[in-house]
Amino acid sequence: MKPSSFCYVSTNPCKEELFGSLLSLSLYHRDAPVFLICDDSTKDYIDESTPKIKLDITFIPLLNTYTNETRTTMEEKGIF
Repeated sequence: MKPSSFCYVSTNPCKEELFGSLLSLSLYHRDAPVFLICDDSTKDYIDESTPKIKLDITFIPLLNTYTNETRTTMEEKGIF
């Protein structure tokens, strides 16, 4: 069964890993819908990177408050 969509959550410290994951996903699920909850710097990085990712990405920039936070640091602060 083919997934109907994919979802990611990422902030600035993980943007390179996110790009690699999206690029890999695009090889097997070209043009698939992807919902990405992120910060503005991550959105800008994905938009400006090459090669261009062949996915239908919907950016949801809700994480600007946590731009420089990782999951680990947010868990330590009790906010994740």
